[in-house]
Amino acid sequence: MKGRLRIYERGHCIRDEPLNSLVDNFLRMMRASLVSQFNTETGHDTLKTIDGTEIDAPDTRCDHPYLEWWWDGEEELRGIVLGTGTTPVSVTDYKLESIIEHGEESGKLWYGRHIVGEKDKFDDFIVSPMKVEWPVKRIIENRTTSDITANEVGIYAVKYGYSDDTDYTVMILRDVLTAPLTIQAGRTIEVEVLFWIEV
Repeated sequence: MKGRLRIYERGHCIRDEPLNSLVDNFLRMMRASLVSQFNTETGHDTLKTIDGTEIDAPDTRCDHPYLEWWWDGEEELRGIVLGTGTTPVSVTDYKLESIIEHGEESGKLWYGRHIVGEKDKFDDFIVSPMKVEWPVKRIIENRTTSDITANEVGIYAVKYGYSDDTDYTVMILRDVLTAPLTIQAGRTIEVEVLFWIEV
């Protein structure tokens, strides 16, 4: 699986660079979805939440055997998020180094809805003879009176608790941008993450 990050402003692509950093949590989540979590020979996978807590990976036999990161609403630090950190990526990263919080106050960004696929459908893949693509965008606004600079991008997902009815936030992707991204005061951008598989 490969990926690209694209940033759009006023309909124009202002940034286009490769994404390389699906982290350990993502790989463990994928593995857990393909095997029984209660296999006595192999044990079970764990994920690390953004506060460092170890939790069981989604279990295909429980009520919520998945991570959810697409979100149709606003104000959620779920899905595509930005941060200010510059530390190089490690596969064991479990949170952004310094997330830019949601809000209208100084230093914060307003995280809007996600746009999924070409027709805003979750399962809307773009299929060509040798490639299957899945684009996801998020609208992000700087509603403050000062410019804000981002250096890292991540995807935060939520694992719904089964036994304790608690939601856990887990990072599945982190990349440090090739150059800082300045979001000017009053401006809106669209951040696109494009995944694809080639055959």
